[in-house]
Amino acid sequence: MTGLRYAFYADGTDLWRDLSVQLQERFGAEPAIWLGHPRHIEFASQKFPSCEVLDERELNIGNFERSRMAPLPHRVRESSAFLRFESAALYSLQRNEIHRDIGYLERRTYISSLSDYLWGRLVSAEVEHMVAAQAPHTAAGLLLVGMFEALGVEMLHFDQVSVGPFMVPRLGLGYREVPIPAGRQNQSRTPKESDVRRWVEHFRAQVTDRRFAPTEERKSVFERDISGPIGFARRVRFARSEVARGSSRLDSPEVASQLEPSRLGATIRAVRSVRTRSSAIKHLQSTYDAVAQPLGEQHEFALFLLHYEPEKTTVPDGGLNGDQLAAVRTAASTLPDGMRLLVKEHPSQLMYVANGHTGRTPAFYRELLRIQGVGLVDRRVSNWDLIDRARVVFTVTGTVGLEATFVDTPVVYFGYPWYAGLEGSYSLGDVGTAADTVRAALSDGAPSWEVTAERLVALIMEHAIDGVISPGRVRYFERSGWEAAQHVEPALSVVAEHLGLG
Repeated sequence: MTGLRYAFYADGTDLWRDLSVQLQERFGAEPAIWLGHPRHIEFASQKFPSCEVLDERELNIGNFERSRMAPLPHRVRESSAFLRFESAALYSLQRNEIHRDIGYLERRTYISSLSDYLWGRLVSAEVEHMVAAQAPHTAAGLLLVGMFEALGVEMLHFDQVSVGPFMVPRLGLGYREVPIPAGRQNQSRTPKESDVRRWVEHFRAQVTDRRFAPTEERKSVFERDISGPIGFARRVRFARSEVARGSSRLDSPEVASQLEPSRLGATIRAVRSVRTRSSAIKHLQSTYDAVAQPLGEQHEFALFLLHYEPEKTTVPDGGLNGDQLAAVRTAASTLPDGMRLLVKEHPSQLMYVANGHTGRTPAFYRELLRIQGVGLVDRRVSNWDLIDRARVVFTVTGTVGLEATFVDTPVVYFGYPWYAGLEGSYSLGDVGTAADTVRAALSDGAPSWEVTAERLVALIMEHAIDGVISPGRVRYFERSGWEAAQHVEPALSVVAEHLGLG
């Protein structure tokens, strides 16, 4: 028994709850700070009474005890690591309170208070390591990671393999490879080659049928259900709970209870917010449609399919290249003379159900069109029509990178996708060498899908363990035939090795 204490950033699947239990029972390691999904807050509070248990959702709307703050030291506040993630936290905050027009100064005030609150929790905690289900991407998680990186405490976290129920362990937000503990291949609950091949073949069949993962299709169905007069009433019901949750931002519990709106008041505010939100989305859609062009007979172009944001796929997974406007500018600058870069918006960005209007403004589209050689393509054009005609596809970390390589189109990625290193995909990395990277992609191309499939199987077998990070992914893989029961052993072996627990 070591008595080691660590910070734990948990997600909503039972895998992470079970992991904490096994670390305690087998090794005597307990979380000193638990920042996680509301589903496990009661469990963590009862299981680890000496642990600082923090509900991530409540922190991200401003519900925390102001009396427990401590001033963040200048050596942390002024460090490049913390400043980077503080900026990311300001951006991610936009998504959390979608029914209010939160100005920059209000967000800045909130981030300052939350930083001092989190530091107050760290002051008393004897934390030696940080373990996370995945790279944090909401305000509280990003601030906590920034503090730990400033202190030299690196985080172990996991990337979800999007083609199957596997995870890739990573170290720090440089996403360095974590060796799988020796003997992993002999454990019965780690990926078997037959299972990996089945999932890769399932993914290839989707590509062959020119289908994407069905997430966007489900969102589209829900979007239609909440449109029109009947849908407006559904939008109001959808908004009332969010309005009520957000009423206490920056207020003490006592003041919040006094300001909590009546049922009629909450409904009136919900109606107003629905109208505001719907107007913002309509304005985004009309602006994009006004400047986007049909695909026509264009061929031999480069393609950039934008990510939905603010979201993990760009911040923090994009690293220093998480700014998509800057990424598009870099991509356009690397192309041969005469080759255009076509950019298409992510469908979720313009959906009511996805809160995407908080992560874009019409100015973003206008600024894209000021980049030489860049054009916006009609959002009704099929992604597969674009991928099939493109010479090269750019992405920050998207699964589109895999989809393109399976149809022999090379991919250049800017960030840290889980499939990094797959033949036919090229890491842009440093902007200074970007032109050389794109020249290599255009000249070398991508291998045949048979070769890609084999290399993908080998990559997963070498770098992944069994496991599914989030409830959303559990539901997705279940629909594809996976049985949801998860075993903690693979993740436990990696975490124990990282923590030096033998």
